[in-house]
Amino acid sequence: MKSFAFISSILFLLFSCSKSGKDSPGAQLSDKFVNGELAAVAKARGLSPSDLISAVKTYNPSGASEEYLAFIGTGVSGRLAVVAMPSMKILKFISVFSAEPWQGYAFDDESKAIISNSSRDEIAYSYGDMGTPALSLTKGQHDGRAVFVADAANGRLALVDITDYETKQIVSHPLFRQSNSDVAVTPNSEFAVQVSGSASTAKSLKNKPMSGITFWRFIEKQNESHKVFFIDPTTSFTVILPPGPQSAPVAGRNESEGAVFNISEGVEPYLNVVQWKNAEGLLGTKAAKVDGHLTFNEEAAKGSNLITRIKLPAGSYRLALSGDGKFMAVLNKTNSKVELLDVKSLTEGKYNSTSIDVGGPSVDGAFTENNLFVTVHNPNKVVRISLSDKQIKDNHALDFPVGKIIIPEADTLKASEKYAIVVNHSPYGRFTRVGPTTGLSAHLLDISDEKIQDLYDSSVPQSTRLAGVVMSTKINKPVFKYKIGTNPRTGLPSDFGTPSGQEKIIRKDKRVHVYATVIRSHITPDFVEVEQGDTVTFHITSNEQSKDNTHGFTIGDYNVHGSFEPGKTASVTFVADQAGVYPFYCTEFCSALHLEMQGYLLVKPNSKGESSKLLTMQNNPKMKNFFKYIKGE
Repeated sequence: MKSFAFISSILFLLFSCSKSGKDSPGAQLSDKFVNGELAAVAKARGLSPSDLISAVKTYNPSGASEEYLAFIGTGVSGRLAVVAMPSMKILKFISVFSAEPWQGYAFDDESKAIISNSSRDEIAYSYGDMGTPALSLTKGQHDGRAVFVADAANGRLALVDITDYETKQIVSHPLFRQSNSDVAVTPNSEFAVQVSGSASTAKSLKNKPMSGITFWRFIEKQNESHKVFFIDPTTSFTVILPPGPQSAPVAGRNESEGAVFNISEGVEPYLNVVQWKNAEGLLGTKAAKVDGHLTFNEEAAKGSNLITRIKLPAGSYRLALSGDGKFMAVLNKTNSKVELLDVKSLTEGKYNSTSIDVGGPSVDGAFTENNLFVTVHNPNKVVRISLSDKQIKDNHALDFPVGKIIIPEADTLKASEKYAIVVNHSPYGRFTRVGPTTGLSAHLLDISDEKIQDLYDSSVPQSTRLAGVVMSTKINKPVFKYKIGTNPRTGLPSDFGTPSGQEKIIRKDKRVHVYATVIRSHITPDFVEVEQGDTVTFHITSNEQSKDNTHGFTIGDYNVHGSFEPGKTASVTFVADQAGVYPFYCTEFCSALHLEMQGYLLVKPNSKGESSKLLTMQNNPKMKNFFKYIKGE
């Protein structure tokens, strides 16, 4: 109890000094500490003084901004988790490769097209195996524009716009069906970099074993309302590597800018140094098109100073780069040595390294300004290595199978040395059981002091692997409404945007287009009449412009659903193949008159006079007044 009394006295002083006045929060808290309430709660729950300090360090009051936002890939769930730091609250799941009815993703026509356009051989992929995403950069710093996510299982790359936290584009690799799960970005977001290591799927190459580093060109354009981002496959290119497993890419910075690094794994692993700026300058002369994709084959690469290959120690399999671009760590899965390299020498084709024994096979690494942090397996721990003298300064034991380490802004010129997240490599049962699976977690550490401290265990559910990147909330500037009539998937005005008062229904043969609007608390038009067999599209525009007023739209019997944020226009298409009367309504509570947001779809029997549920209803005398009502008679 003495330790709790000590904590209480310290907090008493802090709160009593921080606020003045009888009714201030500090005064109220001080009274509770004086009365021993904190100690009593801690004793009842079995909390230690360090638990109380961790709770204070991670607590974030409702409505207050957090310090950081982490974007964490969740494996085959196909969703990107957005996690606040240091509270570790999961704020949102962004659907990237899988459907999400809450946002209408893969339900409305526009988002269905994003996924279907990335399909191969008529396969509509409905999941993606994501790893470490990458944030867009300007002058080596996060700029709050976009996140890039790879799909290891299907060889795709996705672009998520973080001005509205929506997936905008998915491109499929024309040469490879699989890829590494991690992505890198060059210092000014010229390219998002993806690595593949499997047989080529290009028809002209006939499943030839090969690997490659692909540079997907990132383009930004300004439209009337805001900037539009997209990946341009036509000017993207791949540098071919020898066949075999490939590690994740790392983009050079400062003196190494213009280079991308990765490891060709195997019995004799090699470090690949790819000079992408040289490659970009040779696109018109040395690159050949393979199935329409610009490619530098091995012969062109050898004669163009594009690739330098340096032999590494056996077991080398992963890289980490310091923020200033001076140091590179080579991690090893078979022995306890981490190689700390001089990056400038690598760009000159040399290999100057310091070997550091971390006490076990290394799993992952990340740099801050002054230190390298390495996760180690067997024994499970985090090691802090000083860059000034290349010596280990701290060994922090962890009681779970460690995976990747995530440090805020570690992919920028200057990383923060305040927090780190270590994710578990496999489930280990630290949470209340809710079934046969125990799930994965993001374990928050305080790395700001000489000794690393545990702060919080955060569950990230429905994930098969965790890996992430973290930016400051200071650059987070999301929109809360679109200009009315915007297609959020492109950022451009929709061809189907409909102002209030201009709603209409257009029929041509068996094709029906309904130009509708939603606004508190009405769907216009609220009665739509079509014929059995018609193909019907509702083009719906939300004319709301107030914050946090989202409407849903559903026609249950036709599996139609959409979600409409303020200003958004999106479409839903279906074949009205079953005659009857079907209600449509708003599925998201929007106001006190939410239940008034409804209407009816009348599907009349086709000209063959087939019997239907509708005819039965129409012949029922009790239904005559109902039909008069919905027709407005």
